Amino acid sequence: MKRLKQNGMALAVLMASSLFISSGIAAPDAPPNNTQAVKPHRYIAEGKIVQVTFGDFAFRLDFTDSQTMTFTGNGPASQGITDTVRYTAVEIRPQVYMVYWHEPGSGDNVTHVQDYPRGIVYTNIASGDGSFTHLTGQIKIIGNSGEQ
Repeated sequence: MKRLKQNGMALAVLMASSLFISSGIAAPDAPPNNTQAVKPHRYIAEGKIVQVTFGDFAFRLDFTDSQTMTFTGNGPASQGITDTVRYTAVEIRPQVYMVYWHEPGSGDNVTHVQDYPRGIVYTNIASGDGSFTHLTGQIKIIGNSGEQ
């Protein structure tokens, strides 16, 4: 029993010292919980006009700069829908972005996963009334901001 206590105490000391040592050699600016800091990349659509089409819902997205986008409905079911919002774009792999924004007028929160190499866009809209809409469509850069 005495030997078991000694081994247990030695194990506890060993574990505590290994935690202390490993925390001392970790990079001081390393993000907690093994998360990786997001590296800023220039958004491929910044300064561009993008067409997204979800069947009868279609929009022209004018990404005027790194944080401002104006969307204008140009599909049969989206005519007359327009707003200017602040957006955030995060590159999740080369030329694939998660882009999200809040629409103050409708209360909607919109998230896109925009896959430019494949020409596919996935959207999730959390509406102000609590409902959700999930759509898959096509995406294409059609010009430069300010040209059309």
